[in-house]
Amino acid sequence: MRFKSKIKRQQNNDGIGYNIFKIPQAFTDEEVYFDRVIANTLRKIPENVRDKIIINEVIFNRGISEDYGSADELWLRVSSEATEIRRPLITLNFTKMMNDNLTESDMMFHIAHEIAHVVLEHHKPREFNMEQWLADEREADELAKKWGFKKPKKKKDKVK
Repeated sequence: MRFKSKIKRQQNNDGIGYNIFKIPQAFTDEEVYFDRVIANTLRKIPENVRDKIIINEVIFNRGISEDYGSADELWLRVSSEATEIRRPLITLNFTKMMNDNLTESDMMFHIAHEIAHVVLEHHKPREFNMEQWLADEREADELAKKWGFKKPKKKKDKVK
């Protein structure tokens, strides 16, 4: 499997990524690889931003979203204490990323883009507005680029 060599080369990296709650937990080589891509992304962003992500207990979900990822707010109601717990939730669609043959660098940009949404507080609930959504996307792209991630070029649709 093509993931094993990448995982072996990265096993001596620091522990970033193991302090982050991920849904679901990694079991396959592919899932471990995706977790390492998340960790490598966090290593590259500024330390103060990384600390904010860890302190705010951002939850990374390897799941399905409409695009490569999304940033939302997860609300948990603890009925015994009558309190609500809110945590930033980043959903990453690694299946789509792999199916679209994204490089690890491309994946890291998309992860950084979603982290930027959380840092910029775009993940908090609000009324949808297309103009604001487009501005939020540009702002998240710019912040990810400022952190040193290169935005992937859009792939042209194949002509049939």
